[in-house]
Amino acid sequence: VDIEDFREITPRKSYKLFCDEENGFVNALEEQRSARFLFCWTRKEAFIKLGDALLGKAGDFNSLNPPDSAALITARLGGAVISVCGKDISGAELRL
Repeated sequence: VDIEDFREITPRKSYKLFCDEENGFVNALEEQRSARFLFCWTRKEAFIKLGDALLGKAGDFNSLNPPDSAALITARLGGAVISVCGKDISGAELRL
């Protein structure tokens, strides 16, 4: 699980821990940059905490296209973005 308070993100052409696809997604719509950044970031952090990503660099894990071994749910709840990652989270719900 990873939870981040929603905040404005400093615009950059490239975020070093993101792969090319993630950087393209984050920067595609300026008005959604912060939400998209935190979407990718919390997914990446939740996956790392699961332990599978320890074999590689954070930039090697594509939060938009996770491996079949990881199930991810991401939502914006109140003033936070939360991602949950597990081996099997079928039927899981995020509720306030």
